[in-house]
Amino acid sequence: MKKVLALCLLMSLLISLSACGKKPEEPERDADSETAYASVLTTYRTAIDEHWTADQMTEHGMNYLVSYLGDQGNALETIQYLFLDLDGDGQKELLLFTSEERTNGMVMSLLEIYGMYDGTPNSMLKSNDQDSYYLGENNLIYRETTNGNEIAQWEQNTYSGGMLQTNGSVSFQEENGTKTWYTQEGEAPAVPLSAEEAEKQVNTYKMSYLSLTGNPLARYSR
Repeated sequence: MKKVLALCLLMSLLISLSACGKKPEEPERDADSETAYASVLTTYRTAIDEHWTADQMTEHGMNYLVSYLGDQGNALETIQYLFLDLDGDGQKELLLFTSEERTNGMVMSLLEIYGMYDGTPNSMLKSNDQDSYYLGENNLIYRETTNGNEIAQWEQNTYSGGMLQTNGSVSFQEENGTKTWYTQEGEAPAVPLSAEEAEKQVNTYKMSYLSLTGNPLARYSR
């Protein structure tokens, strides 16, 4: 009897470990969108394969941050792409992103968004050393901006026609070790905000960041 119980426990453990080891399923390939954005995907794939420098990537209109990921040797796996119609105009945008660990789990950190203009892919926004972008619920785009420790801002934006329209923001300015917080809705003037209320609003933004699974660039064949 003990042997039977031990065998059952072992089988349960193996099944559990097997389930934990499964990777999230990648989305189905979107052949039409891959064709439309082939020039962008091919350039990114080539740049990583050939270890382009940040200057080379900038020269070709790419996000230079990819060169830093390329130095780590696994950029083709960590950089993913996904096609979404962000503004409901019937035309899908190309999202290039990586996964970033946050307190609420893994979220997608956008490297770049491309849209179609007159049938040609165009870069609509790029993350950089100061600005980081995240996709949120209802296709909202969140931006985190900082120039160090003196100024920081968190924005909630709506993407429309390749432009970001700011719905609201929270920011602070630090002077002589004292932070002054502000909040702003749309185009209304910014008003002061307590640190406690500011933290709540920032956390609300961050909890809206999504974790989506795309196709790794390694899966794209030129």
